[in-house]
Amino acid sequence: MMPIRPYWSWTRKVANKTVTRYLSDEQYERYRPSFDNARRAHELLAELEPVTLSVVETEVAKAKGRRTKPPAATAGKPARSERA
Repeated sequence: MMPIRPYWSWTRKVANKTVTRYLSDEQYERYRPSFDNARRAHELLAELEPVTLSVVETEVAKAKGRRTKPPAATAGKPARSERA
């Protein structure tokens, strides 16, 4: 939100396009709690994004590690081509 005299400017993306609405002081004050909540939600999501990425990367690395190890039941047994 930016104060542009005599109106407040509310800019956001809708369907990949920038949409701007101008609000009076009264409208801004009425909707201010919603704007504050939206700002906080964006901040929390920005904090959560790197944590989520780290978890996903860790899980992918674990999954790749499991695929490369032989199952416990066949560990130590010779491969088919080595069997007599």
